[in-house]
Amino acid sequence: MHIFKKIVRGLSAYAFRVSLFGFALILGFVLTFGSSDSLKTAVSESGLYESPLTNLMNLGEITDQENKPEQAEISIDDPIVQNAIATAFPGTKKQMIVEEIIDGSYVWLNGRSEYPAFSIDISEEKSLIIQTLADDTYSRIETLPNCTIAQLQELNKEFDPFTIPCRPPINLEGEKQKLIDEYSTNEAILSDTTFDGEELFKEGERHDSTNNAKYIPVVFGAVMRSPYFFAGVAIVSIIGVLLLADTRTKGIHKLGKLFIETAVSLIIVGVGLYLILSGAKANLGSVGTPELQAAIGKIFDSLRAEILLPSLLCLIAYIVIGALLLIIYNKRKSLQ
Repeated sequence: MHIFKKIVRGLSAYAFRVSLFGFALILGFVLTFGSSDSLKTAVSESGLYESPLTNLMNLGEITDQENKPEQAEISIDDPIVQNAIATAFPGTKKQMIVEEIIDGSYVWLNGRSEYPAFSIDISEEKSLIIQTLADDTYSRIETLPNCTIAQLQELNKEFDPFTIPCRPPINLEGEKQKLIDEYSTNEAILSDTTFDGEELFKEGERHDSTNNAKYIPVVFGAVMRSPYFFAGVAIVSIIGVLLLADTRTKGIHKLGKLFIETAVSLIIVGVGLYLILSGAKANLGSVGTPELQAAIGKIFDSLRAEILLPSLLCLIAYIVIGALLLIIYNKRKSLQ
């Protein structure tokens, strides 16, 4: 019976320390990612929405080189093109799209839909890009000097409104409308103007690496509930440690040591996690343009601080509680 009591007491102590450690480690993640608010705030405050869209995305998503009209040489680096994209996608529009995707993803993560619940339609933005591009392009042509005979002979071979060096004697309004019609039907700009969570999810399922994506909400839900599990185990095991101790004083001493030992473990693991996250940030910081790197760095720093703060508070609480229990133990022992 004494051996059985000793085994149960040891298991209770082990369970108590594991539950304290797990609670502190997972709490920050749950509080940070339990809702979409923290992520949306981190992205909003990073300056990502203020950066030009052409600096933040794959250029192939803006222009399709294979489908591009032969007569119009469009370049993503052209200030006219960049202005057209900036006009169609101001910061507020980019924020609306990103936050709709985040909120829709949380609907899915919380098990309220089979697929991420968002649907994005940027057909109006595509039309605005084309219209602004045409207006700015032909406004530039209007300001050019009239073409010489030699220039007109060259233009008969190739007419490119984006690079033309002079103003030809033609109906520019008609040519502008031709450009608008051509890009509107050719799919040269933003060939896919609608996408939703279900479409992207099913595309991902074709790849072996994401075949188990449907289980993500299950795992997410389990992680979100885990602090309650750890808290419950801690309450049960703390009772076991106290009741199964040879004396109540020894039980208090054991609990004090467990709190301190857990705090030390958290410090060691916390330093390790900080170094790992710093390495991950450095790798992310090498992706994309300087604007994108800076925004990603700010998002990463914001989320990392929010995740680590609750763990730090738990660490301080464990040290304080452990120290108080050891003080109580020493006082009781001195009175015996």
